[in-house]
Amino acid sequence: MRVRWNSLGKFEYENGKTFVPYGGVYANFLEIHKAGIRPDRKRLDQGKADWYAQGILEFSAATDDELRQWLGYLKKEGMNFTRMFCRGEMRPTQDPLDIGGKVNPGLWGKIKHYLDLHAQMGMHVHFVACQEPRCSVYMGEEVLRERALPHYGPGEMATLAPHCRRWLDPKTPRATYENYFTDPDVLKCHLDYLTDLAKHLKDHPALLSLEIYNESQWGSFHWNVHDQELAWSKAIIEHMHKVFPGVPACMSIAGFGIAAHDGLLWSERVPMDFFSPHAYPLLAGVSARADFAMLTDAILNYTQTERPTFMGEWDPGTFPTDEPARLLTRDVAWLSVLSNCPGFGMWMCRGYGEFELARQIMEGIDFAHFKPKEPMLTVDISQQAAFFHGIEKKPGECCHLPEDVWCPHRDSDKVHRYCVKMQSEELQDIFNFARFALIRGVSYRFTRHPRKFASTWKLEHIGTHHLEKIRRPLVPTERCAQLKYLSAADDSVHVAYVRNGLPCGFNHQAGRCKGPAHPVTIDTDLDGGLEYELEIWNLDTHQCEKRTVAAKGRIDLGVTADDFALVFRKH
Repeated sequence: MRVRWNSLGKFEYENGKTFVPYGGVYANFLEIHKAGIRPDRKRLDQGKADWYAQGILEFSAATDDELRQWLGYLKKEGMNFTRMFCRGEMRPTQDPLDIGGKVNPGLWGKIKHYLDLHAQMGMHVHFVACQEPRCSVYMGEEVLRERALPHYGPGEMATLAPHCRRWLDPKTPRATYENYFTDPDVLKCHLDYLTDLAKHLKDHPALLSLEIYNESQWGSFHWNVHDQELAWSKAIIEHMHKVFPGVPACMSIAGFGIAAHDGLLWSERVPMDFFSPHAYPLLAGVSARADFAMLTDAILNYTQTERPTFMGEWDPGTFPTDEPARLLTRDVAWLSVLSNCPGFGMWMCRGYGEFELARQIMEGIDFAHFKPKEPMLTVDISQQAAFFHGIEKKPGECCHLPEDVWCPHRDSDKVHRYCVKMQSEELQDIFNFARFALIRGVSYRFTRHPRKFASTWKLEHIGTHHLEKIRRPLVPTERCAQLKYLSAADDSVHVAYVRNGLPCGFNHQAGRCKGPAHPVTIDTDLDGGLEYELEIWNLDTHQCEKRTVAAKGRIDLGVTADDFALVFRKH
């Protein structure tokens, strides 16, 4: 069944039922070892034989059985969508779907077949529609000669518009990052390609959403075209809306979370339907690396107030055992939707079974049409946002990171932006507040426009001494249990996630582990009724206990090290 985007910034099926997308694994590579795929043949592309040895198979080289087995594995992991790039095999010259203003017919046949299998198996696709500049015919002469020109006949070439003929002529100097986003003919070719792509793709039942290209402005560090790419992105999104009516479109930024390009600035200037940050443990915030889930919560909430925010890539890291990664995956499954985000996407192909119950519960409250209550705190981050935007305009001259931490500026443009932001007090203030909110059971939103609200709090003014003045409907009473919740505007429903564990770190990665069992209780001060029907889901055993509880009181979850999801419904 087709999925659509609604006016509340959520996904729903055509029949109006909630759809919560979880997964978003990179669709172009099949991780055959994890999925249990053991092809009885060797890949023909010997140049990438090492990929096969590492357990990676490109979708364009896979059989139907292998593709079905891969999608079936992802479904068992609790995933219901993938993220697909518009490219085929990755030899030194990548096979692009855009071959100079039209769709590559050979590659499209393979992509369409893969999309058809997605639809047959109840999976959807977030489609990255444009080629990364460095992989395109506009910047690569070999890409043009090997991948594009064979799909044009002599007669066809003569009928093309001048802006297409220009870029299909190998004698034309290829674009560089300096002029890629300002050359009008490059833009015209992109718009022609998107118009052609829409004829093939817009009505496909597997299509979920669109993305401009992977990690905007990441591959160049050419900040002199920063504003030009913003204008180019605006034109691309506007055209996507025109030729793909009703299909939500986004842009993504690299895996530093909010410690790189500023999502508020980009979402302000580009009329995307949702914003898609990427986040990896060490990159997202070095000094706060002991709790990657907390970082993720801050990253999502930084832009969520102004633009629906949907994580596009996320990876919990590499650990000696599965438990830290599984617990972090559980964290983000809940922290994303309880931040009212439309769903969650990641990079790795393990869901650890943590998505299914979260999706089931959010569907049960009709999340697609859920109108949340105003957060108890509106937090003024105007000073922090102004500092971040200033870094994009005026970078630092010196690296702010320790020598053992990678800085993308050291060997490239020699002016420092990310590392300055990553080590700034302003960023740490945001991360520290996200941690404070989880520990104390505080619902919040960030704003850089404090005048739009009757009252706001500054980050530095919030502390435990203020909590007595704040009515908190749900409060964890044990310091090692953290809590995140989402309440309905009419107080008829409250959904809470009780995060019960200890932060831990392995090899500079950020995880958490199970601590010793201890008493876990939640104090309630709910509006809207004397009693609530309560479902207590143990997220480790998947067992559910039902109780009738008072709107004001204490809920005893026992002596336990387990995590819980709580669903309150007005009696």
